[in-house]
Amino acid sequence: MRTRLAHRVILLLCLLVILASCAPAQPMSDTDALKALVTQGARYVTSKDGGGLTRMASAACGSPSYLFDTDRLQKLWAAYTIRVDIANINVLEVGADRAKVEVTQTLKKVSGPDFQDTRARHIYTFVKEDGAWKLCANDVVESQRLP
Repeated sequence: MRTRLAHRVILLLCLLVILASCAPAQPMSDTDALKALVTQGARYVTSKDGGGLTRMASAACGSPSYLFDTDRLQKLWAAYTIRVDIANINVLEVGADRAKVEVTQTLKKVSGPDFQDTRARHIYTFVKEDGAWKLCANDVVESQRLP
């Protein structure tokens, strides 16, 4: 009798877990979506994913090569393994279809010939296209070489 009851309780718990996982996810706020996009962009640079960077960019704002200097990135990726570490993400403003995000990040060499690690502060401008945020501009506000 106790075994049958225990099985029913376990079955009920499993059913509750399954139902909870099927519940609709809460929509992501614009602030969270922008922070996630910045973080994903750093992952794309670290993993040498030029296609990912291109998909992040707004077609309305011009060529993705304008935003990322893809030729320079390809040369960098050919010679080095690098890592982008995000130190700070500060969403400065969010409108209905435009946002500005301040990002402080460090570019560090993992392997390859001599390379100067840098820390930079960027202002990213995003625009909303078909309900999704896309990178429109990348302005380096400050950059410093690290020892």
